[in-house]
This record gives sequence, C-alpha cells and structure tokens, in this order.
Amino acid sequence: MNNIEKAPCWLWAIRPYKRAWPIESVLELIQKEAGQHFDPELVRLFLGMEKEVRRIAVEYSDTPPA
Repeated sequence: MNNIEKAPCWLWAIRPYKRAWPIESVLELIQKEAGQHFDPELVRLFLGMEKEVRRIAVEYSDTPPA
C-alpha cells in the first residue's frame, strides 16, 4: 500500500515532466485505488475531509484554481 498523504501532493503539483492533475481527478483516483494502492479505511477518512483537502490543494497549488 502506498502513502495516501503523499499521493495528492505529487499528483496536483506541476513537475518538469508532467502537468498538475485537477483535484477532482486526484480524488477519483484515490477512491478508485482504495484496496489496491491505498488502505480503504484511510481512503474513507481522507475523502471524509474533502473540504479541507480541497482548501489545502488551492492554498498550495502551483496553478490558480480553474
């Protein structure tokens, strides 16, 4: 199982080799990968804090919100 706390930051950040993912895509991927790459209980808790996750994504985003 991968670290759920690192995945969103890596995905929604701009890197020289990739574009930033939209927050919706990041949340969908995390939900889809529950049980395969991420602990299902941690995914449930993480998605339960979606409002806070979105706030953090905007606050620390490399790009302005769409």
